[in-house]
Amino acid sequence: IVNIVVWPIFLYTILDGDMFSIGALSTVIVGVTIVLQLLLGRYMDGKSDTKQKTLRVGSTLYAIGWIFKIFVLSAGQVFFVGLYHNVVKIFTQTPFSAIMYDISADQGSLVDEYTVLREMANHLGRAAALLAVAFLTLYIPLGWTFFIAVFASLALNFAYTAQRN
Repeated sequence: IVNIVVWPIFLYTILDGDMFSIGALSTVIVGVTIVLQLLLGRYMDGKSDTKQKTLRVGSTLYAIGWIFKIFVLSAGQVFFVGLYHNVVKIFTQTPFSAIMYDISADQGSLVDEYTVLREMANHLGRAAALLAVAFLTLYIPLGWTFFIAVFASLALNFAYTAQRN
């Protein structure tokens, strides 16, 4: 939610509403991350022993990226922090998705029920984060709401714990 709602508003205010700059920076960042996502996905495919380590390191670096985003003040900083954040996001999302697919596969005949419950929990969590961000922005500056994303990023490490149990 913070990435979808707060970050674009933050960018708009930092770049003084220059939509071309926002679009150009976003395009370059997305292009680089697509290539890196494909490369990491190919590497991790079939390597179950690297998922936990990659998720742990990736989620920690991703949380640090949210802290960096608080202090962004210029277009150059937007580019470098955005690129860093999207690159480490790959090291978070790829193993997390792989772990979730492994957990789904372990459900056997209950895979549909598990998938529905997982999606319901995912959307409920997003709704709770949206309410928390909306409430917090009444009392603190918009940039400080990124700490919600820091905690959510670190919470992804519990996915591996759930898989082992």
